[in-house]
Amino acid sequence: MPELTQIYQKQLDQSQLCPICQAAMYWIEGEYFQQNLNFHQCSHCEHCIFYADTPHTCHCKHCLQKRQKEIQATRFQERKNEWTKKRERQDNVEILLNDLSLLHKLFLLSLLDGTVDDQRPHTEFIDFEHYYPLQITPSYQLFKQLKKTFIERYYLLSLGNSEQQFFPNLRLQGYREPSLLSLTQQLRQWFYQDFTQGVPYKDSEEVKDTLITLLAHELVNYCQYRCQKWQILFYANQQFVDYCKELLRDLAVSQIYHLIDRGLNYLYDQQLLDNTNKNYVNTNRLRKTLQGYRERGQQQHWETASLARPIDLPYSQMTYIFIDRFLKFEQKVFIQPIWKCWQDILPRLRFFTERHCIHCGSKDLHIEYSAENYVSFSCLRCKHQDHYFIR
Repeated sequence: MPELTQIYQKQLDQSQLCPICQAAMYWIEGEYFQQNLNFHQCSHCEHCIFYADTPHTCHCKHCLQKRQKEIQATRFQERKNEWTKKRERQDNVEILLNDLSLLHKLFLLSLLDGTVDDQRPHTEFIDFEHYYPLQITPSYQLFKQLKKTFIERYYLLSLGNSEQQFFPNLRLQGYREPSLLSLTQQLRQWFYQDFTQGVPYKDSEEVKDTLITLLAHELVNYCQYRCQKWQILFYANQQFVDYCKELLRDLAVSQIYHLIDRGLNYLYDQQLLDNTNKNYVNTNRLRKTLQGYRERGQQQHWETASLARPIDLPYSQMTYIFIDRFLKFEQKVFIQPIWKCWQDILPRLRFFTERHCIHCGSKDLHIEYSAENYVSFSCLRCKHQDHYFIR
């Protein structure tokens, strides 16, 4: 019973029985710190029943034991939930950052590079609501595809309170739960340090496939860019992307721009473009038109013209990092065919993939100097120094 400052009335109420011991209860009217307080109190066990939403609780022996049991049950449930989460974390397979493909590493760096920095505060999770797809990837389709892959393969785990917030389920060598800054710094070393701090690819073919994939989606982005002025929707299916990759084996990006521009103008003049691109009708018609142009051009030995990349066409972060920073092709990759650009970079890619000390065979090397055609390094195991001309 609360310590009342004054009791106005206390009388036995035979109509009200105690829910604990079934004894008769007192009806008490009093004052508690200048506030009126009315309640029933058991004449035997002193159990109290309060009314009118009063903030008081009963402190009889039975109620104290009941609350103590509830507290113990709550603590037990919290410990059980902690054990469950710990067991789930142990069961989850954590992926090494180095095990990701080159395209996936590039996508992750594109997400983190502009937001994670040691000079400014940042969160320890990735929020996709803060990203505009064309700022990260060359096309909407590639952004959606990579995001889905990261979630399905458990590279990213949901925070639970939001469908767009994820934290990375990746670890570095020697670090079980690295911060986003540590992951970003490792990716920057791979992509920005001109191969001197390791390479993010397994072999040169993986680099070539990634380059072709990015440029194919650059072509998809150009189709969407051209259709916007007519207020016509365009989105690619896998058949169109695969055909763009096939064209890139022989033609430069600027030449394919010309073919796409010519094909879209023809379809628009013939009123064959659907405003909603239902069932990929625009995509399939453009693909068949390009196939017709290409077949006739090969049969009649046409010289394919070129069209410069529009200045206002969005340039994604993935394209910038991979083409401008990593391969250092810049605008050359849009003007020359891939096979021509590939001849310039292939010896360097192969050298840094297969590099090892000729004295002891170790791959633990320290790059002391790296130029376009010349590399100097020392072995961390036997301290032997080597100097190579790449070409």
